[in-house]
Amino acid sequence: MEAFLQQLQDSNFSVWFVSSPSIWAYPTVLMLHTVGLAMVVGPNAVLDLRILGAGSRLPIDALRPVFRIMWIGFAINASTGLVLFVSEAADKGLLWVFYVKLSMIALALIAAARTRRLIFGDGGAAATNQIPGSAKVLAVLSLVLWSGAVAPRR
Repeated sequence: MEAFLQQLQDSNFSVWFVSSPSIWAYPTVLMLHTVGLAMVVGPNAVLDLRILGAGSRLPIDALRPVFRIMWIGFAINASTGLVLFVSEAADKGLLWVFYVKLSMIALALIAAARTRRLIFGDGGAAATNQIPGSAKVLAVLSLVLWSGAVAPRR
């Protein structure tokens, strides 16, 4: 595994990506990764906080479009994250905290999908104006998972 990760990091693409003076290399990918993260976590946090009672004058149905933004952001984040990983594969690929963060992201996305079904599915909270307790639990879990996923590692 270590040899494969080192080979990935030493690939021509990775060397170009890290050492290129081009604005289209590392700076742009890192900026897009940050924007993608904001597009995933920001709308998700707004929905979670609304589920937990913040901004209760805003109808929950008005937040239905956040999922489109989140999935676009996730597509940006997944593609740029793969490029960023390749540039540091030998380092990141051997850190347990990297896999913990990836697991938190996966669990947060599962929580978002379940929340969508509970809130916007047939007979969901958007139709009944009643937010179930399970959606509130998912909202808290989601906020905790995203906080852990975006927290810097030390």
